[in-house]
Amino acid sequence: MIRTWCKEGEQYDDSVKHNRTRNECCLQFYGCFRYNHKGPCHVYYPETEEEKAEAKAHVEELNCNTQIRDNKLQYQARRALEHMNESDVNLRRSTRKKQYVPSTMDYTRGDRSRSGIDGYRHCEGALKKVVPWIKSLKKKGLKVHLQQDGAPAHKARISRDYLIAEMIDRLWGLRRFVRELSTDLCSNSKKNQPLRSGGQQNTKEQQRRDQTKP
Repeated sequence: MIRTWCKEGEQYDDSVKHNRTRNECCLQFYGCFRYNHKGPCHVYYPETEEEKAEAKAHVEELNCNTQIRDNKLQYQARRALEHMNESDVNLRRSTRKKQYVPSTMDYTRGDRSRSGIDGYRHCEGALKKVVPWIKSLKKKGLKVHLQQDGAPAHKARISRDYLIAEMIDRLWGLRRFVRELSTDLCSNSKKNQPLRSGGQQNTKEQQRRDQTKP
């Protein structure tokens, strides 16, 4: 079950409680807001076969363009190193050359067996509406950070790359902040641990020896 806000006596009403997984769900809603500003919203409906075919062709086009761009950057980098007489910098510093690996760098679509939202649909749907709104607020002098939860569509590489390309500031969720804070506290506590029992005994013995000395 999902925890929701409800009034007293409504916790058992059918209009309040819902199952976590609902196969009969026909749409998903995405909205955004800032203090004193209401942003755009987007509604996801089940994807049709025609939309799936168009998305597949678009993803293949994006992968092809990315591969051509990376290969051009690699060629330009080699030319720049030759001009600086640093063509062997990769050998001297044991660095790996820029190489496009389709198995790790290609964009792929996620599992949508239950008509879920993957990174591609999130990027082409909600983000294409939210990003212009964020830029309009920045033109007014307002500071805006995009904060999302840890849904797979929000963490997908195609979504993150789009936000980086559009220079949108992102804010990580509270769960990640608490995890990183607890890690830092644990590391600091280990550094400030007291001496072990053996070290304390040695210190006491040294004090006794100092006292017995004439």
